[in-house]
Amino acid sequence: MITFIAGANSITVNPPQYGYDVEINLPMQMAVSCDSQYSFFDPPDSLGVLGTYDYRVLKNIKWKMPLSQQIAFQEFFRNAIKGRCENITMRMDASRGGFYPAGPDKGDTGDFIVRLTDQAQSGMLHKPWKYFENELEFVIITCPSYTLPAQVTEGHFQIGTVSGLRYPQNGFNIDVQKNFSHVVTQSGLPYAIDEGSTSDTWISSFDIEANESKSAALIAFMTGTSGRGSDITITSANTNVFGAEKSTYSIFTTKMIGYPITITHNRKGTFALPLKFWLKSAA
Repeated sequence: MITFIAGANSITVNPPQYGYDVEINLPMQMAVSCDSQYSFFDPPDSLGVLGTYDYRVLKNIKWKMPLSQQIAFQEFFRNAIKGRCENITMRMDASRGGFYPAGPDKGDTGDFIVRLTDQAQSGMLHKPWKYFENELEFVIITCPSYTLPAQVTEGHFQIGTVSGLRYPQNGFNIDVQKNFSHVVTQSGLPYAIDEGSTSDTWISSFDIEANESKSAALIAFMTGTSGRGSDITITSANTNVFGAEKSTYSIFTTKMIGYPITITHNRKGTFALPLKFWLKSAA
């Protein structure tokens, strides 16, 4: 169960439906230099600590409720002394209900301080009959302390320090950006400006689906000092992570360029992460 608390007022509801997203926003600015190298600017706080300005948004979170509960639920978030334009406590049941409002690396128990930033509600549904649907969005203000669970291995794919990941089941989407441009003159003849094949760029996009423990470890790595804006090693033999031209390599030095990070809780104990990496070198 989930209890929303504002002072002396509260309302308790069941966990939401699967399919909600947690968007992790890092305040990083990306730049591409003239030699096609990617770099990042990641502002630290006044003490030099990275990650202080990260924030997470709980999106596409949906509940279906009968009439009486719908009235009470909406009244809670419309009332100025309750959940309207105020920080509130989202309290997770101590029995671990499997709902991770800030992502699997932040757990599913304890008190999360959140603020409702957007919502939509339906009219009466026919399926299920006389129910109402709510779609909400919350900004996560603070999370309770949490210890990452022991990792359960699912495969042989490795990103950074997180090994034992499942191979991307939908394969790899490869984008080879060749560093030349063409122009056709008035005579109909084509001319090219070519910066050379050594400045061509390889980018690989793929979806990682993983259990709770591997998802938590991967998110913790990506948002930690070892992953954010840094060189990340992807290790995978005979999988052509960066296409046929790089098929003889199994260790790829990369930078992640897919920000913000969005993780979808698509079914019990399983999360999906779309990832995007630029290839720096291969070995």
